[in-house]
Amino acid sequence: MTSLVGFLEEIEKLAYKLLLWVILIPKTIAKIVINPRWAAGYIKEELKEDSASPFDEYISPIVLLLAVALLPAIVVNFLPKFGMTVINPHDGFIEGRFVQVEVESIFKSYSYNAHTEFSWDLTKIQIDELGNYSYLSVYDEFHSDYDGTAFFQYIDQNRIKDAFSVEFTEPGEYYLSVFASRFHPERRYQPIESQYAEISILVPENPDEQIWVSKYDSTTFASDNFYVGTEASPGEGRATTEIVGEELKDEANILLALALMLPPLLFALATKLFTQHSISETALKESFYTQCYYFSPLSLAIWATYYANYYVTTDIFFYAGEQISRFIMFIPLGLALLWFIIVEINAIALERETTLDNSFFIVVVCVISILYTTNFFLSFTGKREVFRVGAIWSYPILTMVLLVSFILTRIGKRIKRKKS
Repeated sequence: MTSLVGFLEEIEKLAYKLLLWVILIPKTIAKIVINPRWAAGYIKEELKEDSASPFDEYISPIVLLLAVALLPAIVVNFLPKFGMTVINPHDGFIEGRFVQVEVESIFKSYSYNAHTEFSWDLTKIQIDELGNYSYLSVYDEFHSDYDGTAFFQYIDQNRIKDAFSVEFTEPGEYYLSVFASRFHPERRYQPIESQYAEISILVPENPDEQIWVSKYDSTTFASDNFYVGTEASPGEGRATTEIVGEELKDEANILLALALMLPPLLFALATKLFTQHSISETALKESFYTQCYYFSPLSLAIWATYYANYYVTTDIFFYAGEQISRFIMFIPLGLALLWFIIVEINAIALERETTLDNSFFIVVVCVISILYTTNFFLSFTGKREVFRVGAIWSYPILTMVLLVSFILTRIGKRIKRKKS
């Protein structure tokens, strides 16, 4: 009974904390964007020793950055992969000459006014005496819920299954293509979204030999952690909070959280490097916290743009087209980047008591360093052997660099002693 009460109390604290985040995160982001200079003064006040409850009115800088940067990165693992999947048959040999193909489409749009159609087309490859290829249309079907020719099955509002059957009487190489689209009745020839899959079917001349099937389609799900269907999913039987909690404890995500702290730390270091201020924990803490505040709106804009592009369909901006729609969604990110650069230039100029030109140069160097470092590590993602060898080589090289630095320092001190 005691453990149950303790569990409920922990749930109460978590729920209250999450509700506070819903209020404090937008409040803090808005305050930073509207009045960036407020951040430095607020952090200085909150870090005073006599502060009873620091970061009570606004959310903590580190918590804010992790909330708007780390959590969206984890949620990506649970996003569905929209597209078409060939459910049946699987790649390989199948018995007989009768083939039944089943596909499943997962659409982004949930609109109840939209209609769905599937277009099936079976073609046969023909080769003439000169070796030239040509495609002969053998059979086609059109399934649509708009004109009453639908044969497909609605699993839910955006997940649909359809089937196509054919019996092969002649040997040869065939291609079965299927197009699926959603559209509004007034704009039938301007689909909201379209999907495609293709199946290669090789029918041997000997009727006793098996037919070979090879399919091409999109992956149904973004990861094994997300599954929509009647079969058991990897996360079935567990609460979403439990799965997310495990993700947060994952080593890769812990490293990601630490990596997210490096850019603010780099900018904090840039404000103190080659100045009269010493590089210490106390000296860097205020600047680091301030940089976490400055990076939060930019991180939020980056992830908001990612998710918007992930779920966008052509009808969002009045059928303006995919390129225009994506351009519109990148406008907030561009403005956020411009805001970030302006704020950093002024903040570094104020902190280092230097000109805006010098501050701009420092910001450019920091941004280039971050981009180069990120690209460097991403390039080694699939090259573990290169990374292993490089890491081992770096050990003796860095040792030699430190040794040379030690020797040069000793020589420099002796030269100064002789001159004095």
